[in-house]
Amino acid sequence: MIGVSEKPLRQPVIIHPVSVQATLPLRHSVLRPHASLDECLFPEDKSPDASVDARHWAAVLPAAPETVIGCLSAYRQTCPVALPVGKTRTHWRLRGMAVLPPFQGKGIGKRLLEKALADVSNSSPDTLVWCNARESALGFYRQAGFSIHGARFEIPAIGPHFLMWSAG
Repeated sequence: MIGVSEKPLRQPVIIHPVSVQATLPLRHSVLRPHASLDECLFPEDKSPDASVDARHWAAVLPAAPETVIGCLSAYRQTCPVALPVGKTRTHWRLRGMAVLPPFQGKGIGKRLLEKALADVSNSSPDTLVWCNARESALGFYRQAGFSIHGARFEIPAIGPHFLMWSAG
């Protein structure tokens, strides 16, 4: 469960860039089991600029490198609301963060998030990162330094969310 004490995984985990296709089975099973695999593609994944403006990471175990146990995607996308950050920044949106249930609470999501934040910050030093966080993930993002902006809102068929952001 997100936001509870983590028990580190006793085996190494590799976090590496992948194609969006590598994230789809996990997005489907963990985040959108009611949807088809094709419906697990976000509009940003279908953009002609996706190769430049989208990044995807997977967590795998060395013993089974073909099995994605965690994933996260980031898209260069302007936050839809004005945030109190003071100066113009490059905006990145996080989406599709998922970890297989047996591996949740073991630091894999944290490592995926750290990798994503480091990669997008390296590409543009004045970076603002934002996401629509599920209500159940608020503690996870707060621990990572994200702040809530605005009120709770509902995403149909998925559930309650909050816009969260971090300017590093």
